Amino acid sequence: MLSTGLLSQSTGENFSRIRFGISYGSGTQQSFPFHSENYNYDTRFYKLLLQYRLGKPRKLHFGLSVEPAVYNSRHQHLKPIESGAHSTRIGQSNVLEVKDFVLNLGAYLKYRLLEKTAVYLLGSVGPTLSNTETERLARGFAFTDIVATGITYDTGVAMVDIRYSMRHVSNAGMYFPNRGYNSMNLEIAFTVPVNNF
Repeated sequence: MLSTGLLSQSTGENFSRIRFGISYGSGTQQSFPFHSENYNYDTRFYKLLLQYRLGKPRKLHFGLSVEPAVYNSRHQHLKPIESGAHSTRIGQSNVLEVKDFVLNLGAYLKYRLLEKTAVYLLGSVGPTLSNTETERLARGFAFTDIVATGITYDTGVAMVDIRYSMRHVSNAGMYFPNRGYNSMNLEIAFTVPVNNF
């Protein structure tokens, strides 16, 4: 996903600063370090990727990313959770379908290991609209926070990117409930250079 696209002519990579691509992934709450006994949460998602490399192509460099995404999730409340005036049992024992529309904005730090292979760290945050209320999160506006690490390989035509990430969704206390969701996610993406900008 996050590829410089342009390191140097000796690598055979394109010199475009901008890359565009698509990504598909899945995740779950039932995984280390989360695995809460209060709820199950599984998600599958699709993203569009727009990446912009900052500065000259070097072994170590920064870039920016814009990632609109749709998350299709299944949520099940397992245990009653009391929270004073905001106590709710919405979704208890029932599997709810939750759809999130997200626009994540982020930055990455990437290091080229080999001629065509690089690793990176990414952090992003973005506004989120959720269509279903559960006992953990109100319907409507929220935020999606992501921390990820990944590896890319340049095939010469497209950049293949495999990423492992930690995702948290909550609404910063603007609405109740606001316990939020967590998941560990694995995704694969393909990006291509847009132009020689």
